[in-house]
Amino acid sequence: MKSVKDNSQKNILVRLPNWVGDVIMALPFIDAVKKTFPEHQIHVVIKSGLEDILAFAEGIDTISTYSKKEYKGLLGGYKFGKQLSKKFDYEFFYCLPNSFSSAWIGYFTQSKNRIGFKNEMRDFLLSESCEKPTGQHRVNDYLHLLKEFSPLDAAEVKSSLQLTESQSYVGNTSVKKNLLLNINSEAFSRRIPVESAASLLLKLGETNNYTLYLSGSNKEIPYVKEVLNLLPADFKIENRAGRTSLKELFELVGSMDFVVSTDSGIAHIANAFGVNTVVIFGAGDERKTRPFNSRNLKIIRKPNLECAPCISNKCIFHTPKCISELNMERVVTALQLF
Repeated sequence: MKSVKDNSQKNILVRLPNWVGDVIMALPFIDAVKKTFPEHQIHVVIKSGLEDILAFAEGIDTISTYSKKEYKGLLGGYKFGKQLSKKFDYEFFYCLPNSFSSAWIGYFTQSKNRIGFKNEMRDFLLSESCEKPTGQHRVNDYLHLLKEFSPLDAAEVKSSLQLTESQSYVGNTSVKKNLLLNINSEAFSRRIPVESAASLLLKLGETNNYTLYLSGSNKEIPYVKEVLNLLPADFKIENRAGRTSLKELFELVGSMDFVVSTDSGIAHIANAFGVNTVVIFGAGDERKTRPFNSRNLKIIRKPNLECAPCISNKCIFHTPKCISELNMERVVTALQLF
């Protein structure tokens, strides 16, 4: 039977970014859209494989997953956009990624208002395009798309994830607090060197204040093992590297009392859950990509480096000085300040 569109409901479609941390930084935009258009339903398109993130988010009515393997090339994007247009009439399409393909999909949703940043010669696909601001946080970049065309008080938005009691991944005790350490990053220039990571774990273990956990993806297992091999055989730590799905990772992070992380998706997840979060910045600019909520956040960076902040995934030095020369005692001290 052919589906029939409900034309009585007002709808907004948002194309979300393609990385975990960026999706978290897009949540304030979703919150702002909901506040600005309370009568509209909020629909999102998200990269296939990341949809479990949205099980912990609020304010989203419909989720569509997009895979470039399933919808290949421009023809695939055309088909995906047309499929969406047959289900709903969209008053607005907000394109958060800068890619041509994201705007291409939006064009074929037949949305009346297609809004995004100028980039990759895609302006003809958008009904309204604006220059991307410079020098501000990525959350504010996204909000700028809404602020350009709608009234908005940016101070009222929030970045938050919700964890129910049934989703809690670990138990809590009154004796020790749960602490997750993420030493990993997609970029070599953001990853904590093996010796530094082992040194930090030993310092945390010496406090005897924490039940320690390590995170990591499947491809990061060898790196995590290198760190563990430098620790005493009787060192107590729960290694979760390669043992969690994306949903389970969110449950694990949301169950923590503290998270210490590189500048990565895990730092953003923890911050959005309201977990006390210490972020060790190597490459990257915390003015633009730090976790958004300042209340439960501490930033650690080695001071007085001429090359900082940089945004390169490769370091000009053999080992990134911004992390390898960082005094890990500062992390222990930062945790005590919460």
